[in-house]
Amino acid sequence: MTYLVNMTWDNEAAVWVATSDDVPRLALESGSLDALMERVRFAVPELLRLNGSAEQSIPLATPEQQKPFIDLADKMFALNANAVLKQAGIAFRF
Repeated sequence: MTYLVNMTWDNEAAVWVATSDDVPRLALESGSLDALMERVRFAVPELLRLNGSAEQSIPLATPEQQKPFIDLADKMFALNANAVLKQAGIAFRF
């Protein structure tokens, strides 16, 4: 199953924020995008278990199984980074 996690930069708080409509109660923040991705990687399976997801009987994924999520996070970073750069009027793109 695929879960979409939104990672956006909050200018006012100066932190990256992770939320998801697919993962109830996911709300994390960090000053570093790398740290936030690591926190999300560990929080999502736990939140799914706590929320009584159908996936609750599945053990934590191995690093090899987590690679698609990491690839998706990298793509989301590029999309979010490009949006932030566009808002700032910077022509650089990832």
